[in-house]
Amino acid sequence: MCVVHNETSTGVTSDIAAVRQAIDAAGHPALLLVDTISGLAAADYRHDEWGVDVSISGSQKGLMLPPGLGFNAVSPKALAASKQATFPKAFLGWHEMIEMNRTGYWPTATQAAVRVWGLAIQCAEPSVYSPILTGVMMPGGVDADEVRKLIYERYDCSLGTGLGKVKGRMFRIGHLGDCDDLTLITAIAGCEMGLKAAGVALQGSGVQAAMDVVQRDPIPQLKP
Repeated sequence: MCVVHNETSTGVTSDIAAVRQAIDAAGHPALLLVDTISGLAAADYRHDEWGVDVSISGSQKGLMLPPGLGFNAVSPKALAASKQATFPKAFLGWHEMIEMNRTGYWPTATQAAVRVWGLAIQCAEPSVYSPILTGVMMPGGVDADEVRKLIYERYDCSLGTGLGKVKGRMFRIGHLGDCDDLTLITAIAGCEMGLKAAGVALQGSGVQAAMDVVQRDPIPQLKP
């Protein structure tokens, strides 16, 4: 059953909890899908408490963020139903997305590259490595910002700078958003070429190490 949380054309807010109660009272197995694109963060909404199976929302309304970001909250019941469904999936291919995030696909490849280079990862504790970015420490005497500048000007690859006490001592490789295996390998190759051009002694090929990771654990493909 699909329900709109906040109906903008009529100015009506739906009682989502009551809809869930009606479904349960009827003993019907239907999933409850709620469009809360204009409602989330503007009106009271409780995905778990109200027993919603799929919440669909966007960035541009109550969250007051730039448009273009869509996202779902999904119950275990909906995940199970999706796994059994045979119709084509793309944006609702939740299992492929969950599996990709579970393996730490791009962070793992980036971390492997840094280790093979013989450089230190800024975060000293592997259990709390960020899935968003990897900080790369430079050897003593190497200005990380000069390395970043070289990589940007020569290879058109933009890297994050070190902040605070580590400014000039490290740079950051981002692996979030619209990123895939080729994008990541290209960025690592740009870093590797730039590090060599800057005179940083590397122990091995981080590009090959990253490729080994993505070839060993290929990204799950969306089923047609």
